[in-house]
Amino acid sequence: MQPNSATDEIIQHSNNVNSANMSETGSEQDPRNSETKLDGMKAHIETWWTFFGQSSLPFFISGIGLIAAGLFFERAQHWAFFTNIPEVVVLVPALLGLKGNLETTYASRLSTLSNKGELETNDEILWTLAYNICLIETQAIVMSFFAAIISVALSLIRYNFELRHAILVIASAMSAAAIASILLACLIAAVVVLSSKCGINPDNVSSPIAASIGDLITLAALVGAGSLMLPTCTEQQCLFSLAIAVGILLVTPMLSYFAISTENTKGVLLYGWWSIVAAALIGCGGGLILQKAVIVFPGLAVFHPLITGLGGNRVSVQSSRQCTSLHICGYPLGTLPDHTSVWTYLNPFRVFCAPGLDSKVAIVILFGAAPFNVFFVILIFLTAKNVHFTWTFVGAYILFAFVQLAILLYLCQVIVHILWEIGYDPDDSSTPLLTATSDLLGTGLLYTLFLFLQRFAPYAICIQMLDEPLITTTSMNFTSGT
Repeated sequence: MQPNSATDEIIQHSNNVNSANMSETGSEQDPRNSETKLDGMKAHIETWWTFFGQSSLPFFISGIGLIAAGLFFERAQHWAFFTNIPEVVVLVPALLGLKGNLETTYASRLSTLSNKGELETNDEILWTLAYNICLIETQAIVMSFFAAIISVALSLIRYNFELRHAILVIASAMSAAAIASILLACLIAAVVVLSSKCGINPDNVSSPIAASIGDLITLAALVGAGSLMLPTCTEQQCLFSLAIAVGILLVTPMLSYFAISTENTKGVLLYGWWSIVAAALIGCGGGLILQKAVIVFPGLAVFHPLITGLGGNRVSVQSSRQCTSLHICGYPLGTLPDHTSVWTYLNPFRVFCAPGLDSKVAIVILFGAAPFNVFFVILIFLTAKNVHFTWTFVGAYILFAFVQLAILLYLCQVIVHILWEIGYDPDDSSTPLLTATSDLLGTGLLYTLFLFLQRFAPYAICIQMLDEPLITTTSMNFTSGT
């Protein structure tokens, strides 16, 4: 029988190894063992219910994290930092989207190293963590710097340019990115190492936790840094914020030097920027749709982080798993598993109908999302003040979210294997593209849902207009990263 996925290649290889061991030793290896060493690599041989058990709690935590970040932002937008520096409103979605992409790719990369058996000793863990901290610090500082500049430029459409505002926004963004990157790098490394030691596949838990907690930590760091710098930035001078921004920029070349000194991070630093930039451009499409949609349906904004964030979190897990499978199979970049080609993975029926584990996991991810969506939608109705609960809306939302996730899982299969075929490591590039697509697709489908219900069931989207305009909430984009 021909293997249907890279995961099947691992299982087939494992069976061959076990057969050889049986013939040599005359004893049978316990088939219940969930881990098998393959040429120094650790492959988690799973079943679909194992995946379901390991991933359910992280998916739940990711949803809670998205809602917590949204509630925190809703409260923080009335603080002095946001009311005095309106440019920050434009910065928030861009910064969270970019940081989310960096953290999820880092989690995917670290999970692959763990499954390859390269995070077994304390020295391996510490050196890997050190080099990756230098890498993501460099990426985060550079991307936050440009995100802040773009935010200031876009704000010129509505506000007059003020130099002190620009300095404060840039310094706050870079400080938040630097602080959050260190904290999240250590947290994600701990999750990956501990889950591996407990017999849990880190691919199943690291990406959702990174995405959900990452939004909250980054947002808190931004608000905290900005609130501390605001009193020191007066009409006459803003030297303290300027000194912080310049200091962070001066440290960046040293961080990049250490990141480029090892092969594990060198390629990412040199060639990993294109996917982040592409994700930002794709995300702009979602932003344009959202900008138009909230004018017609103000209550739509409260559901936007949920549909984009949960879809991105779930597809990032499948992406991380498929990347690990390709690495563990031992095929070099540019070579797909035996008996397969790019055309194999362009087949949409293969996503859910193939007999391999990838398809079973995709089905679990797709259908397992429904109860989570029901819970979180009801939770939003209970906490939001501008929307009216109807079961018609809940049912329609679940259907549209189902369609979104099905499309994302197909695109995951295509993007991961095409990137591998053309010589790009999908661990470094697939997640940003998929989470940005989740934002674009989720926003478009959510707008379509409201238009559909307005036409055929207007009672289902009875929106109570707020006394205050949704100038900040409608700008949110908690994608993990989204």
